[in-house]
Amino acid sequence: IDFLIIALSIFLAVRIIASIRRKAEEAKNLLLRKKVEEAAPEEPAAPVLSSTDRLLMEIRDLLQEKENVPERENDTAES
Repeated sequence: IDFLIIALSIFLAVRIIASIRRKAEEAKNLLLRKKVEEAAPEEPAAPVLSSTDRLLMEIRDLLQEKENVPERENDTAES
């Protein structure tokens, strides 16, 4: 009977220690993940445009400016 009591107490002690270590490791991993997530969501980098994209955007802007010019100014410039 003494053997069973000692074996049970050692088993429970080892099991409690293992669960404490596991919880500590999970808490450590959670903190590391939070730190990484806090550092990561900085401003996203601006998309890099190719020369073709930039040229097309310039053409679009010029066409929009041309459409916004009133007709009277075009007539007086030709006269």
